[in-house]
Amino acid sequence: MKTIVLIFAELLAASLLQVGKASDVPGRVSYEKLKDGPWKIQRWDERYPLVFLTYGGQWPAQDRIAHECKKQSLLTPTWEDPKFAHPIESRATEWGWSMEWRPSGCTTRRECYEKVKKQYLERIRYRQYPGTNDPLIKQGEKFYMLSMQATYLLCGAEWGCDMVGIETGENLGANNILTTFVRGAARQSCKPFYVQPSPWHMGSVPFYLPGDDDTTQHQLTEEQIKAALGHEAGAIPNGGHSSYYLFREWYHAWLAGAAVVCPEGCQSNFFAGNEKRHQESPPDVTIPLSPIGRRAQKFLSLTRRHPDIGVPYTPFALMFDEYCGYTGFREQVPCPWNGLKPSWSDWEIVLFFEALFPGHMELVFTPETMLPPRDERYKTHVHPERVSVPTPYSEGYDALLSSVPHDVLKSYPVVICLGEHEFLPQTVGKLVDYLRYGGRLCLTYQQAAQLGMKGGQDQTTAFQKLRQAGKVDLYGLKPSEIPTDVDSSRWTRWGRLVVYEPEKETEDSLQARHEATKLLPHEERFVKETGQLLGHLCAEYLPVRVSGNIQYTLNRTRTGWLIGLFNNEGATKTHITPVVIDPSKTQRVTARAKEGNIKSAREWCEEKEVPVRNGEVTVEVPPGEVRIVELIAHE
Repeated sequence: MKTIVLIFAELLAASLLQVGKASDVPGRVSYEKLKDGPWKIQRWDERYPLVFLTYGGQWPAQDRIAHECKKQSLLTPTWEDPKFAHPIESRATEWGWSMEWRPSGCTTRRECYEKVKKQYLERIRYRQYPGTNDPLIKQGEKFYMLSMQATYLLCGAEWGCDMVGIETGENLGANNILTTFVRGAARQSCKPFYVQPSPWHMGSVPFYLPGDDDTTQHQLTEEQIKAALGHEAGAIPNGGHSSYYLFREWYHAWLAGAAVVCPEGCQSNFFAGNEKRHQESPPDVTIPLSPIGRRAQKFLSLTRRHPDIGVPYTPFALMFDEYCGYTGFREQVPCPWNGLKPSWSDWEIVLFFEALFPGHMELVFTPETMLPPRDERYKTHVHPERVSVPTPYSEGYDALLSSVPHDVLKSYPVVICLGEHEFLPQTVGKLVDYLRYGGRLCLTYQQAAQLGMKGGQDQTTAFQKLRQAGKVDLYGLKPSEIPTDVDSSRWTRWGRLVVYEPEKETEDSLQARHEATKLLPHEERFVKETGQLLGHLCAEYLPVRVSGNIQYTLNRTRTGWLIGLFNNEGATKTHITPVVIDPSKTQRVTARAKEGNIKSAREWCEEKEVPVRNGEVTVEVPPGEVRIVELIAHE
């Protein structure tokens, strides 16, 4: 039996070199088997390759806007489909009005897990808003769970919902990581997933006057700004997130495999001018589109022309313990379940993601005056942030829990264990079976020590069983390299919301803040060694080499590979200013299949052929924009 490592290598060779049929070579996995196995994109409705709509799609008071969205091809008009089950938010999330933010009275990870699970299941059972008798979800209706905290996504999908979802944009950062968790949750539980890019930022949302573009400068008085921001979501010119950012989020979600992409607030921000007047206008009058609306029209048109995006290629599984409680939320990273005292293993998760997605946590307590300018980063007196970042190690990662079914786990060539693990007997047994099947396991030195790396004379340790079963790599720091007097209090400063009061700052306090953001030598070493591991794995398992300062995704198609390119630089905006475009931030990107030849290439956004020279293609991605390149190896 060929190992799963060789299976994926042969899959690449078969697709790019066409060396015989899949059935001619023992152990070779065909594209159809990959497409229809655990990696299959789960659809909310199999009749729709992608659903692009807002909220539940049911607009009892907005028929005029729904009519316009269909007329101008801005949304998927599922409201006209009587057979379409519009997804309803369950409120079974981590938010304060629905779930206890930090499980009180709990002292262990398992206690927190059980308490959160009980609350979650109660929300599903009662199917209503807290404090009301009116059910939000009627029996038989399909509902989704929305969360922005990492293991809540994985657990919630496992405990019960019809679809798992995330919100992006807003004031949230680390979108790369959120996608890793929501897609992993969907694959582990065989459910579709949902992404809701929000235009809201720091109290403002976009409002466009007719003729406006993102770069249009409006002279707003301080009183106007304060009046708008005094509301929960004040619509003002130059407010909120830009169409550049929202556009990238829609494409990123689609290529990641989302079944539903929700352009939040689109009833108003797709159009220029007063929403109330639009509602009252005759149906035969065409309502002028805003920059966001024009982007939506282009996005929906492209997804209809290219409904088949293949399979998001994610060969690396990041496995977390079922009771780990990693939230990924800035205010409490790395405290398990938002409140327990973190261990070094919890901090390793943050450092691992810092190696994978450099700058993802952006050291949020550093004042903006000390940070270099970032693109599509919104500087306020609260917390500057990076919303998405490029990585040299691809986005080929799915987060899973240790409770993952074996049939799902074995579809990943590599499993990387992260964070605090109990390594229960059933978990070790599952990993032994995974290795025997041909997988590859990566453990930290501390995890290996916990499993009995040194061994004993009288019995075989769990670590020895794993080593005997297959290939096990060790990474990170050895226990002897980790200080015994680790001060975990400084870690939470990475994620603690700290108000920056410039009038109270001095040169000394600024310098103290700057010093506090620096990693200690042993932390820097962990990040460096993790980067080396990721570099070796990507060199071995990624079929396409992409060069350039770019965020990119990779999908396997019937005829080759699909590369999504996202330029997060060069379109700079705050929550109350227009977009500033820097043409010098255009990114020149090259892509090459590591084996075989590319017959032809096509770019989808501009619908044009891309020349192939010496087996390589080169594409320019303008500031803030998206390009999608299809590499065709065979018909």
